[in-house]
Amino acid sequence: MGSYARMLVALCAALLLSLSIAATSLAATAIVRVEGRQIPSSTLPPALVERQRVTLPDAPITKVVDATTTKTCPADSYAAALTAAVGDNGWRAAVDGSGNLVAASIKNVTAPAGAGWVGWSNGGNPQVDDLCTTTVPSYGEALFFPKCTSAPADPGGATCFSRSPLYPWIKAGTLTPYEVDPILVVDNMAPVEVYVFANGTQALDATVNTDEDYPVTAHADNGQAFVSLGFATQGPHVIVATSPGMVPGRLAVCATDAGGTCGTTKVEPPPFVPPDTPCATNGHDGQCGTEDTTGPPTTIMNIADGAVYKHSSAPTQVKGTIGEDRNGVKDVQVRLTRVTTKRVKVKPKKKHHKKKAHRKAKKSTASAAKKHTKHHKKKRRVRYRRVKVCQTWNNATLLFRKMKRCGAQNGLWTDATLSDVPTDFSYGFEMKLPKGKYTLETLAHDVNGYAEDVELGRNVITFTVR
Repeated sequence: MGSYARMLVALCAALLLSLSIAATSLAATAIVRVEGRQIPSSTLPPALVERQRVTLPDAPITKVVDATTTKTCPADSYAAALTAAVGDNGWRAAVDGSGNLVAASIKNVTAPAGAGWVGWSNGGNPQVDDLCTTTVPSYGEALFFPKCTSAPADPGGATCFSRSPLYPWIKAGTLTPYEVDPILVVDNMAPVEVYVFANGTQALDATVNTDEDYPVTAHADNGQAFVSLGFATQGPHVIVATSPGMVPGRLAVCATDAGGTCGTTKVEPPPFVPPDTPCATNGHDGQCGTEDTTGPPTTIMNIADGAVYKHSSAPTQVKGTIGEDRNGVKDVQVRLTRVTTKRVKVKPKKKHHKKKAHRKAKKSTASAAKKHTKHHKKKRRVRYRRVKVCQTWNNATLLFRKMKRCGAQNGLWTDATLSDVPTDFSYGFEMKLPKGKYTLETLAHDVNGYAEDVELGRNVITFTVR
């Protein structure tokens, strides 16, 4: 053989090999699932054959029915897909009265009396009568299950289904209800939105559960329902939708925080680089090597500085937050003072006359006039003036007490209630505050007894109740 002929043979062999590889890479596939029994909402037994993607044969298959009957089915038929999923010996075939190829049993599970194994498509004609002549769907799954002609007496333990399948679906991006690989969802009970639908617009009452036993009820009148659920732990999970008489729907998910579980890659934060700017400190906050001689800062949150309230909406308590302090929080105190005004009667001044003669003359004149005005005595005019009243809240009596001297600094301090982790504080006045002008102060101490700095608008505010 000459060199030219040898070169031609080598090129033909390479071409045939490349065509073979291309044909293998373009081999047709199908998604197959087999359900064998009803699922009570409290348990989650696995499917008879979990949803999986199978590679279809590249030539028609021959299925033996009995000693005298065989069926040759296309490579993309339901019969070929089922064979690819469970093997030729994994299901037994039969021919019904209409000459259709049906499944008599799958994985040694036989349908009960009055029921029979059927194929199901998500297309316009969902029930598959002939497994040999029906092509698997290009979108969706080839589903197999034992179908009853009527609802079973015991839906929880029945081995057949009288209604159509359920399909849970997480609507995100290009995801479908027929995903084989687990869908990534967020863990730590973050809500996962799950849609449940069935063929047609039938009324739907379904229970959506997880392998962590977190059942949620879904209801809809048009065949599509929506629920929200979550996962407490990271890793693979399964969502199952069930309803009496309906084929359960399954969806594999994997809960992750994107920190390395479920095939994710944990992204490490960049190393901390100290700033070149000088260290920031006020000289007594414990920063930059200084001694911490200030208490944790408090901030009044539920009452605004300068606010004006009607009595009907007057505050009944004070609530606020406590900032961080490296020495810890010892206590938080509250001081509330009130200023009002009231009207008091002015006592008239007594008149004093210098000359007795004038008094005698006035007395004689008055005696003479008394006879004429005996019944017309003139009333003295009463005068009033408004005076300021200063009070402080007394925790012992839960009432306001009058102060001897005005000024917020003369009020009484009261201990507030701290949260378990001391980040919040509160104090209740057990009533709506009456009318008046108020000054409210809070003061926190650290465990060393140092008090916080005073700052108007943060831990010292004024407000009015009209």
